[in-house]
Amino acid sequence: LIGVLNTLVHFILFISIVDTINSQALANGLAFIGGVLCSYVLNAIFTFKEKPTIFALFKMIATSGSLSVIFGGIGDYLCLTPIVTFLIYVIFNPVLNFYLTKKIVFNK
Repeated sequence: LIGVLNTLVHFILFISIVDTINSQALANGLAFIGGVLCSYVLNAIFTFKEKPTIFALFKMIATSGSLSVIFGGIGDYLCLTPIVTFLIYVIFNPVLNFYLTKKIVFNK
């Protein structure tokens, strides 16, 4: 549920920002940070029952951002179309991201 909400926040922010700044890359980066922030706070409070901290938030951004870049790199390396790369990301990211978040961000 938190992953769905995170994706919705990311999408809404992206659509809201992209026309204003006229840059998909910057809009997606800002929307990604907004989505990760939402995901981090909700996961900290509801899933892992921990107090949110700035340091853990940065670990969450680094972890989620790294996965995003890795999937993009795989798509580039395999010469996949963007939609195929995105679909692969959407299929595998939730499980990988949850596992890494549990091990790296909320590792108490």
